[in-house]
Amino acid sequence: MNGRPPGRPIDDEDPTYSVRYDPTARKRHPNEALFLDIPTSMPRLPSGIYAAAGGVIMLPQSAARLAEHVELCGFVLDESKAKIRRVDLPRGAARWQDMREPVPDVDPVDAVHTAAAHALTPAETATLIERLQADIAPLT
Repeated sequence: MNGRPPGRPIDDEDPTYSVRYDPTARKRHPNEALFLDIPTSMPRLPSGIYAAAGGVIMLPQSAARLAEHVELCGFVLDESKAKIRRVDLPRGAARWQDMREPVPDVDPVDAVHTAAAHALTPAETATLIERLQADIAPLT
């Protein structure tokens, strides 16, 4: 049924349970050589020249360390060419999204305030504030 003869036990050679690694089939990137051996430090000599430093990429590197390496390699951020961007979401979350997608409202309180300001009279707004304060009082 699964490509092995009946009665043969499952082993490491069974294609159903193993995926062979083919290094030639992996996804490549034209700039991957810049990230093969990221040095853990790039000291500067008194002359201002960066001293030669060997290194081994030890992931996970910090975001700041990778950004520094990219900068040292000569990359310049050009937001007009970016395809994705990091977007801060409500309540401290963040995500990466396509540049063509709109940035979501960051603060849901702002959205509620705007809607209430357009829909409620001053007296209704005062009543809403009293109710919200009453809801908060048990929490403090």
